Amino acid sequence: MIPAAFLTCLKLFLSRCLKLTAGLTLLWAQAQAYQQQLLALVAKVAQLRSQIGSVDASENLEAMPNRSLVVLSSVSRSFSGIRLLLVELRLHIRPL
Repeated sequence: MIPAAFLTCLKLFLSRCLKLTAGLTLLWAQAQAYQQQLLALVAKVAQLRSQIGSVDASENLEAMPNRSLVVLSSVSRSFSGIRLLLVELRLHIRPL
């Protein structure tokens, strides 16, 4: 016969393994979603870089600072989004 205490410990262990597996599955799904968002932000930054590089020298010099400010503001928001994603991902990983 198997002792009842052993079966209780085994049941508790398996229950915790199932909870951990469920938690890791959820974390994996969130990490994949964050990866997709990060890839979208990287694509946005690449697009903004190409916009910065495509400024024509013949453009009105008075309009260029305003355009640059808009592009830089958009890049800043993109990097803020990346930073927030990384912080959130770190918070989800830390409890494990």
